[in-house]
Amino acid sequence: MIGPILFLTLVSMKKLFSFLFVFLLISCSKDVEETIKFTLTATANPTEGGTVSPTNGQYESGDVATVTATPNAEYVFEKWTGGVTGTSSSVSVTMNGNKSVVANFIKKQYPLTIEIEGEGTVTETVIKQGLATDYNSGTIVELTAVPKDGWEFVEWTGDLTGSENPTQITIDRSKAVKAKFEFNINYFELFSGINKLTSHYQPFNIPFVDYADLINKTVSSDGCVIIWSSFGFFNDNDIPDVVLSEGDCATEDKSELFIVIDNELKYSFVSPQAVTRKFLIGDIDQNGYDDIVLIGTGIDTDPYTGDSTHVVYMSDIGYSIKELDPQKGYFHTGTMGDLNNDGHLDIMPFNNQGFNKYTPDAVPVFYGNGSGTFEKDYTNIPYHRIARMYQSELFDINKDGNLDLIMGGSEWDEDWFNNAADTIFWRTAIYLGKGDGTFDLENRILIPKIDGWGIITDFDVYDLNNDGAWEIIITRTSGDGSGPMVENDKSYDGIKIQILEFKNGEVSQVRLLDQPETWFSNTDMVVEWPYKTLVYDVNKDGRLDLIPESDHLNSASHQPTKDYRGLYYEQRFDGNFEIKYFTK
Repeated sequence: MIGPILFLTLVSMKKLFSFLFVFLLISCSKDVEETIKFTLTATANPTEGGTVSPTNGQYESGDVATVTATPNAEYVFEKWTGGVTGTSSSVSVTMNGNKSVVANFIKKQYPLTIEIEGEGTVTETVIKQGLATDYNSGTIVELTAVPKDGWEFVEWTGDLTGSENPTQITIDRSKAVKAKFEFNINYFELFSGINKLTSHYQPFNIPFVDYADLINKTVSSDGCVIIWSSFGFFNDNDIPDVVLSEGDCATEDKSELFIVIDNELKYSFVSPQAVTRKFLIGDIDQNGYDDIVLIGTGIDTDPYTGDSTHVVYMSDIGYSIKELDPQKGYFHTGTMGDLNNDGHLDIMPFNNQGFNKYTPDAVPVFYGNGSGTFEKDYTNIPYHRIARMYQSELFDINKDGNLDLIMGGSEWDEDWFNNAADTIFWRTAIYLGKGDGTFDLENRILIPKIDGWGIITDFDVYDLNNDGAWEIIITRTSGDGSGPMVENDKSYDGIKIQILEFKNGEVSQVRLLDQPETWFSNTDMVVEWPYKTLVYDVNKDGRLDLIPESDHLNSASHQPTKDYRGLYYEQRFDGNFEIKYFTK
């Protein structure tokens, strides 16, 4: 039998062993417990925007994971959201729990710049994706060119080419597009009424034509050979035709005439004149084709044998030539228009050397009857009035329905005038017409003269600024009578265009346009001058421009004037003019 003390001892030891067993058991369990891990998930938004790496993974608690976002083409990485924030493409994520991070991508955006040339607008319609100041890459935009009234859309240039309208463009980079609009002036409607019944009315004019090339000629700075030209309607289509003459003003040899139809030389023949100085264009016989009046001086030096005036009648079967009047003279200018308001064209040639030679002492007029024949009569203009008037035009400038006469030539006084039998008039002036072939000689309207630029080579009358008032455009070259008639840099050299406004019976000068600054310092040029100015909208902006022309200025083969090829004066929005150069 076990004693009480021994029993208690055994019991105590059993409890101690049990405690130690449990302790050891717990300690061993802690030593073998697994490490805690967390899950990282990374995704792209939108899925097509790019990729992320890694897309998922398991990390122990406290680990730092690096996630990188890589955008696809035409996307950029924007920011991280979810379990982490930031805008760097690579981000560190501390794994203290399960994390889900999102890489946010956005479409690249590009600007679309629209430029307007002319008058009109461009509407932008998004065909795919949303409209914004800048377009998301891949956006398809439909562009529609909307011309302003009177204008027409011509073409797209820049990052879009062609003339299709509307058209579409895909925005995959910064793009710039220009929409070009043009205004096509109706030159047939610039004048109305009686102003269409004049040789001044020339709706077929086109600038920058190489006249020498048209007739296979070469121009030269030497001698007195000049190619004169004028446009007209010589067949049954709307292609401008042109008549030209080439003659040597220092000889009595007959010049040569050329008629170009549809840009091809159709007729060439010996002229009845030695020097044709001006063409008057109009449908004299009313057969639907323009006819050509030849105004000629003959040899431009002693013995001044002169030329008579002729008419070239055009028809659908060719041409015929008739002498208007057998009187020969120094016909440097002339004009044609309906002087007696009967609806037919009348011709008024000016024999500048006719004073004290003829009876009656009056400039003749040839009244047409619309069939191609004329009746000779006389104006009330005495010859001494036109002795210095080498340029002339008919135009109803005061809008009373009667054609008025503007005349000018060499604007300076000379000693021999004092001994002349009658007063020699040399001031440029407007003489108001009376509607019966006579003019108000007592109340002429004087044109301001320009010192040093007294040689007038052309007159034009247009409403340049569309204000309802006529502008008179006077083409001038240098000369004041103090030296030789033709002298380098001093006479018959250079360009000056005088623009005057006629309003309320008075004229006022509004513009004076000079030649390019290098004109007189150009040692290659000798006595270069414009014999006419065309009025034409070169850049088709709806404003009339001024183009000084001559056979030399227009000739691509004439090297002395090469620096001024394509010269014109572009009218700006404020009515001023700027020198420009046209290139074909």
